[in-house]
Amino acid sequence: MNEKPFTIAVDMSVKLASCKLSARERSQTDIIRRAALDVAAERLKVSLGKVRSLASDFAAETAQLQVKEGTAEASCAYHRAWLLGRT
Repeated sequence: MNEKPFTIAVDMSVKLASCKLSARERSQTDIIRRAALDVAAERLKVSLGKVRSLASDFAAETAQLQVKEGTAEASCAYHRAWLLGRT
């Protein structure tokens, strides 16, 4: 099973929830998140709603863990730099 699209969807969900992003950055992140959710649902052979729900659950846990470990700010900075590299 290829879990990469699901992992990307979770990561993008975390970024949308916990990072202070510009409107453009939010839009780019959401486009990636939605595409990853679609691919994950197809590859995992489950409904899009189920994948969204699971990704949301994992994203919430991941965001809480990043805050607890003090890595949220660095993760957001890396994400913004990654987005800049994509344009």
